[in-house]
Amino acid sequence: MSKDGTNQVHHHYYQPFRRTDLGIRVLSGDPGGPLDWLIERNRNHVATLIYRNKEWWGDQGANSDTLTLDGTGVLNATIAPRTKRACGIFMYDWHSDRRTDLNTTVGLFPVLPFISGADHYMPASATGTVTLETRQRAADGQTDRLRIPARPSDTHMNSIYIDDYA
Repeated sequence: MSKDGTNQVHHHYYQPFRRTDLGIRVLSGDPGGPLDWLIERNRNHVATLIYRNKEWWGDQGANSDTLTLDGTGVLNATIAPRTKRACGIFMYDWHSDRRTDLNTTVGLFPVLPFISGADHYMPASATGTVTLETRQRAADGQTDRLRIPARPSDTHMNSIYIDDYA
């Protein structure tokens, strides 16, 4: 159950495995638990956590990582400064205003270690998708792409796990 008493499903998405998937690590918080209180939920937008076991850099110029959701680059010096060492970035429509504002981190995420939060509006849709593209620093220009269903955040949470090696 989520914090408002509705049923909630947590979906986990991985990049294709290069070797085996016999042992995977699934990170999940209890619906309605402390982390759930930090995420604003609404039937009109998608909420997601993008995670990898190597911090995201958004302030290192050409040596930065890139991460786009539906074509919008979300890593910058505010969301993912190298000193933050953010491994996980929560993205949802802060204040449910159907706008994206990547000039500030959201909620309590600025004071929490290793995670960040971004106000990124991704419209929920019964048939739509969200396309994620990432290029890791030192990856020789290789871009990886994942596509997930655009499920509403009031009943769904998405965790996307990105490989931590280039």
